Amino acid sequence: MKNENCNIWKKRNAQLIAVFAVMLVLFASGGCVFPPRLTAEDRRSDVEFLARWAKDYHPCVEVNSKVAGLPDYEKLLPRYMDLAEQAQTNEEFLQVVWGYFTLIGASGHGYLLPENMLLTYMEDSWRRGTKGLSDIPWSRFWEARYWAKLHKKAFAHAPFPIIREGEDYFTGEDWCYWGKCIPEGSQIVTVNGMPCLEYKDYLKRETALRYVAGDADRYNEPLLVMNEGPGFRGWDVSFRLPDGSECDRFVPRREGYKDTSRFMNWRKENCKCVELSNEVGYVRIKLMIDEYSESDRNKIRRFLEKSQGRYKKLIIDLRHNVGVQGSIQMIT
Repeated sequence: MKNENCNIWKKRNAQLIAVFAVMLVLFASGGCVFPPRLTAEDRRSDVEFLARWAKDYHPCVEVNSKVAGLPDYEKLLPRYMDLAEQAQTNEEFLQVVWGYFTLIGASGHGYLLPENMLLTYMEDSWRRGTKGLSDIPWSRFWEARYWAKLHKKAFAHAPFPIIREGEDYFTGEDWCYWGKCIPEGSQIVTVNGMPCLEYKDYLKRETALRYVAGDADRYNEPLLVMNEGPGFRGWDVSFRLPDGSECDRFVPRREGYKDTSRFMNWRKENCKCVELSNEVGYVRIKLMIDEYSESDRNKIRRFLEKSQGRYKKLIIDLRHNVGVQGSIQMIT
């Protein structure tokens, strides 16, 4: 009888632990993170830490100012420390940090980690400790998720690709909203009543782009990428259709940054494998992002297995790829 009661007690404890684990997972996936309270000195120290990190670990920051013509990050440090100290909200502080870090990370793969990458690092850190992708304790990633979520809200993107030709912008595919369609190839004439160039200048003055030192054009090249502030829902856009007629439509924003200006149908076929001849294979990879890596890897593997080793040359086309981290793992 005593053993039976003991087994019941153990079973109930196991059930409680399982329930607790499920609740923890749900809590994590729901993104319930609490805003950190930073003092003005905390904010100044954080920006100063970025400069020390860049000096010790980033070999390209000095090259950027000498070769690429970008501002010197150390000369700008006092200004960004002051901006960080004067920030009234966490949102404003993050914009300052992002603006300064954009300059530091102008070469190579320097960027603030998005939430999906943070979760990958956190899981790996929890399973493998310091032998994983990062030696950062997995528990520290919870706070980082708060900043990743906040950073994502600074960006927006249109529900259709945007193609830039010189100083003009065009829709990259048909787009329909509430039964009204804008055909592919329609020109964007005005945004919120402003011509495109004027609207880009407005973004640089009024949005998070005002904190970016150096060239901010790479963020507004697709034109509709910046969240204009609290309550922002989208843009009032005037289109010139291919037949020459004009019409006005409200374009709802989608949260987050997504560069859809480079490829008209990048969602439909991110990776393409073609046999050019019996001895030459061709692999085209448009974007190196997590949501495609597994399916692309499998596609390339099947393509190479089908060739049975007869390719003497394999062309791997990464032109205009917005990021090539993970490319070796993807193709081997």
